[in-house]
Amino acid sequence: MTIGDRIRKLRIASNLSQVELAQKAEISKQTLYKYETNIVTNIPSDKIELLAKILQTSPCYLMGWDETNYSSAKTTFINTKLEPALEKIINYYHQMDEIGKNSLADQAEYLANKHPKANSRIG
Repeated sequence: MTIGDRIRKLRIASNLSQVELAQKAEISKQTLYKYETNIVTNIPSDKIELLAKILQTSPCYLMGWDETNYSSAKTTFINTKLEPALEKIINYYHQMDEIGKNSLADQAEYLANKHPKANSRIG
């Protein structure tokens, strides 16, 4: 399977048209068509990263370096029943920019160190 095949497969699985994906990736529909049909194979790395993010996969998967489809792994995770507090945190996380995400991670680390599980405390 080529990079174009993977992009097309994930685009269709995400229920995105070529126009929708092209707009999100900040490229023309014609350029996306050329990617999907392998007319253009030297896709700029910033576009591979952006396409991977939009298609909820990894750049490695798109490039064919890793056959694991992170989109299906994410679906498996999402279908797992989460504790309500964790689900709430994840929802907030997805609404944040990078600064907010980093701040949330720092706060979680601080709280984990301040309030460790009772059974992990030394006597």
